[in-house]
Amino acid sequence: MPKSRLSNALLWVIVTTIALTALAGAIAIAMPMDYRWIDLRIILTTATIAGASMCGLACGSCLGRGHRVLPTAGLVLTSIGAVLLLVGIWVEINHETFWKVTMSIVFFAVACAHLSMLFMADLAGWYRWTFLFAYQLVFGLAALLTVGVIGERLFDEEGFIRCVGVLSVLVAAVTLLVPVFHFLSRERIAVEKAAMDPVFAVDEEIARLKKRLMELENKRRVLLGREVQPVPKPTLYANQTADAPAR
Repeated sequence: MPKSRLSNALLWVIVTTIALTALAGAIAIAMPMDYRWIDLRIILTTATIAGASMCGLACGSCLGRGHRVLPTAGLVLTSIGAVLLLVGIWVEINHETFWKVTMSIVFFAVACAHLSMLFMADLAGWYRWTFLFAYQLVFGLAALLTVGVIGERLFDEEGFIRCVGVLSVLVAAVTLLVPVFHFLSRERIAVEKAAMDPVFAVDEEIARLKKRLMELENKRRVLLGREVQPVPKPTLYANQTADAPAR
């Protein structure tokens, strides 16, 4: 599927799921029923699809900017995580291993989507160090949360919670720095693009002239093929020979 169609499809999925979530929430509040767990499942389902669509949209946009490994991994993890969440919501799987694996995949899917959004920025010069820090911080937070889910009781330890808080603050800081550096890099990026433009202009002019030369050569061949050989003019000697009486 082309990248533009994928982005449009994901946008429509997000809009539809948000509308369905709002509708389900309004019905659940306005019409109280005994089957509350059905309303909860509907809301969780639409929220899961909306979240997966947002992650897919971020990864798809990054894929359109030329990146390959990170957004592709994000799309795969997002698809697997969404399917596992929907199965867990509707099948009522109570196995701990299933939910540990599912949440771990979800953490790294969100991390890939987060980095994909950051990597769509154009940073110049030394501003690019933020990409390296973003990689380490975002994936580090995802890995730390995964360890916490697998370890179960780690979330009860104060030291672990402090580590999660510190990493979360650093991730938020680098997330805010990237768009700021993108804004500060706009002039240098524009200068670099302008410096490259004359080269592309010359290449395009050469290609245009070569094409025009080929057209003229073809036209010349056609004209040469249609050229008629001239009829030789009679010479003076030939006229005198024809007028002389035969002996």
